[in-house]
Amino acid sequence: MTAHPLLPLIRLYTSAGAASPPLAALVARLPVGSRGPIVGLDVGTRHVGVALSDPSRRWAFPHSTYRRGSPVADAATLSTLLTSSAAVAVVAGYPVPTPGGISPAADVDAYVTALVVSGLGGAGGGDGLRAVALADERWSSVRAREALGVGVGTGQGGRGGGWRTWRGGARRAKEAVDATAAAVILQDVLNALPPDPDID
Repeated sequence: MTAHPLLPLIRLYTSAGAASPPLAALVARLPVGSRGPIVGLDVGTRHVGVALSDPSRRWAFPHSTYRRGSPVADAATLSTLLTSSAAVAVVAGYPVPTPGGISPAADVDAYVTALVVSGLGGAGGGDGLRAVALADERWSSVRAREALGVGVGTGQGGRGGGWRTWRGGARRAKEAVDATAAAVILQDVLNALPPDPDID
């Protein structure tokens, strides 16, 4: 797999507002010596890929994909996942603009802010969820496609045969890429977290 650059967390939302530096602030809010997964999000204009870490917060796994609706509806969707998984934090990918490029960063920022206002990140989520973080998501979709072997190479063909011939067709391939991209984003953050010696 091709190596790609990674920046640390960009922003961290808590019930008290933004916290800085974000990575250290996230570490400070994670429960010490206690298990609890982190949810990862790859926020697109129409769909959101979801990933979930293991309870010890070492490994990220693709989980699901959902279609974006209203902020209230999306917050309800995530609330169900957060409750069932007992997640302690959310990491959302933030599309940092590349030089000369156009990024939907404002859309993602507004989306995540709306989720926080709706009750995520401690604004009304009780003691379970500690924070919502924004992480550099550049190259996450490329890395996801490389991992899945779909849509890489020339055009949309690639070594996996392209979107339409990949295990169930184009729709399932794109859903797999979205969820895997969320796992890539989350795994990068998990790799940056210091190990908790009190968690097996």
